[in-house]
Amino acid sequence: MPAQAAPDSLLLRFEAYSAWRSPEKVYLHYDRSCYTAGETIWFRGWVKDASVLSLLPPSNFLYAELLDERGEVTVRVKIKRTGDAFPGCLEIPDHLETGFYTIRAYTLWQLNSPEDYLFNDRIRIIGGKKREDAPKSSSSDIAISFWPESGRYFAGQGSVIGFKVVDNLGRSVDFSGFLVDDEGETLEQVQTVHDGMGAVSFLPEKGKTYSITDASGKKYPLPKPSKEGALLQLHFRQGRYFISTLGYGGGAASLLVRDAAQLRPVSNIGLDGKVTTFVIEKSFLRPGINHFLIVDSRGRIMAERLFFVRDDDSPICKLEMTTFLPTPRALTEAVVSLNKPDGTPLDGNCSVSVVRGALKNWQQSDGIASYMGLSSELKGNINKPYYYFDPEIPKKERDAALDLLMIIQGWRFYDLEKIAGREDFKIRHRRELAQEIRGSISRGRSSKIPENYSFTFMIPQQKMMHYLKVERGRYFIIDSLDFHENTEMLINIGKLPRGKRYFPNWDGDPVAGPYVYKPAPGFSSESRLSPSMSDLASGDTLQAAVITASYGDDVLVFGRSYREDLTTYKDWTLIEYLNVKKPMFEYDGDNMFNRNKRRSTSYSEDFDSDFGAEEEDEDRGKVKLLVEGNEEAWWSYDRVRLEDLRTLSISTQADPIYGGDGGVVYITMKPGSIQRHYENDPSLLYFVPLGYQVPRFFESPRYDRGEDGGYDTRNTVLWAPEVVIEGGRGVIEFCNSDRPDFPYVIRIEGMSADGRPFSRHCIVNPE
Repeated sequence: MPAQAAPDSLLLRFEAYSAWRSPEKVYLHYDRSCYTAGETIWFRGWVKDASVLSLLPPSNFLYAELLDERGEVTVRVKIKRTGDAFPGCLEIPDHLETGFYTIRAYTLWQLNSPEDYLFNDRIRIIGGKKREDAPKSSSSDIAISFWPESGRYFAGQGSVIGFKVVDNLGRSVDFSGFLVDDEGETLEQVQTVHDGMGAVSFLPEKGKTYSITDASGKKYPLPKPSKEGALLQLHFRQGRYFISTLGYGGGAASLLVRDAAQLRPVSNIGLDGKVTTFVIEKSFLRPGINHFLIVDSRGRIMAERLFFVRDDDSPICKLEMTTFLPTPRALTEAVVSLNKPDGTPLDGNCSVSVVRGALKNWQQSDGIASYMGLSSELKGNINKPYYYFDPEIPKKERDAALDLLMIIQGWRFYDLEKIAGREDFKIRHRRELAQEIRGSISRGRSSKIPENYSFTFMIPQQKMMHYLKVERGRYFIIDSLDFHENTEMLINIGKLPRGKRYFPNWDGDPVAGPYVYKPAPGFSSESRLSPSMSDLASGDTLQAAVITASYGDDVLVFGRSYREDLTTYKDWTLIEYLNVKKPMFEYDGDNMFNRNKRRSTSYSEDFDSDFGAEEEDEDRGKVKLLVEGNEEAWWSYDRVRLEDLRTLSISTQADPIYGGDGGVVYITMKPGSIQRHYENDPSLLYFVPLGYQVPRFFESPRYDRGEDGGYDTRNTVLWAPEVVIEGGRGVIEFCNSDRPDFPYVIRIEGMSADGRPFSRHCIVNPE
């Protein structure tokens, strides 16, 4: 019978949210998860709407960042959509210390949600500082968390309680023990099934309490049974879902089912203590995470159960190595095939990475199929999420582990309690379809609105100039722009009557704030680290690089220094260079600030003059510029080019002598160079916003075509961000490096033409 108890407004609000507030998902495929400082992270990003019912156009710009352990950005790039993807790269600064860093990607629309909803993952960077040994864990010191199947259980009713076992570092461990009651009677043996997860099924008696004991007799108490609410249990057999419901308290409630697009009523249920069972065909449900829930007449959730519906029509991707010889510089050829389960060829597009054997343990734990359908949907991070989609693992094992995961980790999208409570979802950022500049015009510290002035906006590189006569106005938005990185912009306020001075201000780039990587519930940060260095074979080139931090053909080569940057980027201005290398630095045309250190200031509502008293926080986050050991004004050197510098040093920390709360930039000039000092005109604003990255290309020598060069020490042997698959077939070709480090690790991540994600991860050996 149709559900009547659930308020219609909840269904309508959910549909409206799916259409106009649906979150976006971002996935990044990068070539590997371990680098040396100075190397390049090659990636391809995908942006997909969480709801198929969304009426909003997709974002056209993607932000990718590298964050340190403090959560501060060390590198940031902006990528413009190319077709249906976002190919780009992050150049790792050569001065970074050895450690684990966070790679993060997002759209501006995603910033309307909490920052842990953004794509983020851990990578290892090897710098000049010797690593510290990881803390040791002890399997004898464990913790067990319990998760009743529907959020609660009742005495006298058959119950299923999931549990997760972790060690003192939060890493999942295998466990075997017994379920016992408060009288010490052993009821049954319990053990983990996958990744420290398991479940116990039993019939709790009224008035009794229960625990799980380990081999030493230590007890881990189960939560006490509930006395009110509802129970929901789920079983899947022969293509059908059997849902058993039970509720107490009298009256009626509604059984609902939702997915990423819709919330649909199933039936009414009575809260009379009687069990009611419903049967739903799999064809009624959409593939992906689904959610059965019981809500009362007010829309409050009384019980809930996540479950995963596999896509029976999911694309199948395979890789066939047609030519692969164990010879340096030999041509290697492979065919990527993409078909439906019935063998029908599919069109699609994918990215492909090929990495040498020493880095086989340093790969992403996720794939686009597992991320879009699983990782992006659940709270926290999932340990080795690709496991649940790996075709090499028997489906029965994967399904059992996946169902435990559904019980233990909850869904994070579409917060029904917010929707039911009519809480307004604040939209701070629109979907970015084109670039824009925002700012304001001020009269010093005065609160008066500027009047009768001319406003000129210029982009010299594009020979663009817009002039506007303004009668009265404070804020401006310049939209529909299209500009790449290192694009200089100027805003000028025309000449004003004597005594008046107007100041143009730029709001800065709308980007995410600092973020410290958060592990999954029940995991410590160490649990998400890829294999420890001690796991690598003795003499392995990666281990040697960490221990000795030396140079040569036998180790991973470190990157270029600032000294080399002075030549590589010789035509760049100092501001342009800092804008790319230190994205946390922000130049306002007069001073440089570190936005991660800067604090907001408040000013008086009204001032009689254009110049008010200085605020106590005026120097907060300010970056000092030292030239030949002397402090200088930024506006005097903002257009100096790197070719005129002899040395350059950058610090994001304050200097013990000169201060600089936001950091210090040290430069020395080449002998004979001429530095032009510019008049500090407050009505002229010069700034360099974050533009989209100019396409860069991975260097993959083709020795079979006569190309030659020095000794080839590539760690990533091939990075192909766009491999087109037509008629179920795509071809990749590359030449081996000079280092015979086999097997190769190949990862394929892509989307079929109809928008279904597919992944293929494999290790291949030469013929």
